[in-house]
Amino acid sequence: GNNSKHVVTINSTVLWVGRDAEHFSEVSEVRMNFVGFSEEFVFWRKNYLSFSTYLHIGVGKANMRPINEALQTTPYASVWVLPTEAGIQSEYFLNRWLSVRGGFGYRYVFNSGDWPLHGMYAKIGAGIKIKELMVTINQIRQITNTFSRPCL
Repeated sequence: GNNSKHVVTINSTVLWVGRDAEHFSEVSEVRMNFVGFSEEFVFWRKNYLSFSTYLHIGVGKANMRPINEALQTTPYASVWVLPTEAGIQSEYFLNRWLSVRGGFGYRYVFNSGDWPLHGMYAKIGAGIKIKELMVTINQIRQITNTFSRPCL
């Protein structure tokens, strides 16, 4: 029904996060970038606001760098990972195709070894309904074409 959503995601831990990783000789920090698929269930909706639970799986890269070289942009270690997440989120639609989202959940990351990637997290982001965006773009084109025709 209308309460279930299938969502393709692009994810990044924008900020480097850190703590001791046992097999590295220095205190390090990590960051992940991954794409994924989410199954969401909306359990409450009113006007432009909704709340949902979700299950998410992704594939991407985790990068690690020493904390004492925080200005260094190149990671000194990298690994492919499979992050899985479960949580709760809210979504507020700004218009028919653009929304802002926020939520929290638990993340377990396969293939992460002893890197500090598991645990609770908070998230913020944006959502785009591609079909609605395309409708809006086509409407703008029609309006623009109407005004750009020469008057006879």
